[in-house]
Amino acid sequence: MFRFHGALLAACLAVPVMADVQSSAGIASTVCTNFVETGLTGVAPQIFRHSDGSYRIYYMGKGLASAKSSDLQTFTAESGVRLASSVTIDGKTYSQTRNPWVISRQAGGFRMLFDAALSNGDSALLSATSSDGLTFSAEGVVIAGSSADIETASGKIFLSVPTGIRLPDGRWRMYFVARGTDIESALSSDEGKTWTRESGVRISNGVDPTILQKPAGGYRLVYTDWASSTRLKRLLVADSSDGLTFTPASTAFLSMAGSGSVVDPDVYQMPDGRYRMLLATAASGSASTLLYSCDLPAMFQIQTSASGGNSALSLTSILTPDAMDSGKTANLYLAARVGTQYYFHNGASWQAWTSGSLPVYAQTFVRDTLTLTPLSAANVSAYPEAALYLGYGLSEADMLSGNKYQLIHTVH
Repeated sequence: MFRFHGALLAACLAVPVMADVQSSAGIASTVCTNFVETGLTGVAPQIFRHSDGSYRIYYMGKGLASAKSSDLQTFTAESGVRLASSVTIDGKTYSQTRNPWVISRQAGGFRMLFDAALSNGDSALLSATSSDGLTFSAEGVVIAGSSADIETASGKIFLSVPTGIRLPDGRWRMYFVARGTDIESALSSDEGKTWTRESGVRISNGVDPTILQKPAGGYRLVYTDWASSTRLKRLLVADSSDGLTFTPASTAFLSMAGSGSVVDPDVYQMPDGRYRMLLATAASGSASTLLYSCDLPAMFQIQTSASGGNSALSLTSILTPDAMDSGKTANLYLAARVGTQYYFHNGASWQAWTSGSLPVYAQTFVRDTLTLTPLSAANVSAYPEAALYLGYGLSEADMLSGNKYQLIHTVH
C-alpha cells in the first residue's frame, strides 16, 4: 500500500536562527523584530482595520483615545475622547472607563466593549455604540460580575480587558480578565449587545488577552504573564483547537528587562501575511507608558502545489513553522488516509497505523521555511479520495495539541 517515494528535498533556508532582539525599551525577544516606538503614550491598544485599508487604534491615553495609521507603526492621534471617563447606566455611575475593544456591526455602526468601576470599587464590563467610530454613547452592562469575580487583593469585583473574535457561525466570543488573575470567555449572538459567560477558565495567571485565528486552524491567545515571580514581565502564547481549552507554550516569547513592565499586546495580520503587534511598556522608574510596534513571523501554515496527475503525482509543500519553535529540533510527520485506514511514512516506506506512537518522517532544525516533496511521480490512481497530511512538532503531542498539521492533498 502507498509505495510512494517521500524523500525530503530541501532543508531550511540559509537564514540563521534569530538571536535575542533588544529594543530601546529594554524588551528582549527571540521572535519579535522591527521594534518601532509609535510616539503614543498610553496602554491597552486595540487595532481596528477599516474597509479602506486604514487602521484606527483605540487605547487608554488621556481618556479613551484613538489614533489613525496606515501601517501600524506611525500614528496620528485624533482629537478628543471616544467615550467620557464617566458614564451612567441604569441609574448607576461608572467611572474610570478603560480597556476599549471596538467591533463593527453587520447592520452598520460600531459597538465598544470596555470596563469601568462603581464608586464602591466593583468593576463591570459595559458597552457603548457609535455610528462613526469616534463618538460613543453608553449602552448597557454586559457582565456585572458576582462574588466569584472578587479579586483577593482588593476585595472588589474585578472584570476587565475585553477582546474577542467573530466565530465562523457569526457569533462573537469575548475573552476577558476575571478576578484580576484569570482569562475567561463569553458568547454573543446579537453583535455584542448581550453576552453569556462560558464555564471554566481559559488561562490561569494570565491577563490582557488578544486572540487570533491560526491559518491552519485553531486559535492562538497572546497574553501578559501574571505568575507571581514574573508578573507583568513577559508575554506568553497559548494554543487551542476549539477556543476553549488552551495549552500554554513552555517559554515566553517576549520579556522586559529590569524592573519595567510589558503589557497589553494586540496582534493584527497585515495584508502581506506578517503579524504586527502593539504592546505597552514602562521602563524602570518611568512615569510614562509607551506604545511600541513590532513584527512577528508567520504562524504555522503549509502551501502545497501538485503536478503530473494521478498517474504520476508530485507534490511540493512549503512548510512555514511556528515562530515559537525557532531554534528547536522538531519531527516531521507525513500521513495518508485511505477510507478509515491511516498510513504513516517513516522516511523509508509507508506503514499501516492503528495505534501507538506515530512514525516520524524526518527530523529537522527549525529555522525558516521547509520545502518538501511528499510525493514524487507517484501513481495514486488506485486510491480515489485518499487524503494526505503533513505536519511537524517538537513531539507527537506538540503537533496534535498545537494543530501543527494540515491536509495537503486529496486524490480525485
